[in-house]
Amino acid sequence: MANVTNGTPRQAWEMQEWIKPRGAGYYFDGAVMIPPQLVGTEHAFFLYSGEAEESFTKNAAHVVSSLGFAQYTAANLNPAAAALPHHNKQWFILDLMPT
Repeated sequence: MANVTNGTPRQAWEMQEWIKPRGAGYYFDGAVMIPPQLVGTEHAFFLYSGEAEESFTKNAAHVVSSLGFAQYTAANLNPAAAALPHHNKQWFILDLMPT
């Protein structure tokens, strides 16, 4: 799961603690670095953290890259969650779990 909704670093950790026992194999917290109207364009840029970089590359990058350029930052959830003031992070949760 990749979460790019608004929140604080603490909320990112709480989300990971809540979602993983419910079947999410991986959890990545993201930060939207552009205004909403640029999502899906060549100007879109997102930061992601959580899990290992290999897990991000293998399990999430191909999905989240449809939103825009996806940059993995760290295994620690804090970098992406703290990238912007929490009121500027935006919108979606992407479900990367198989259905």
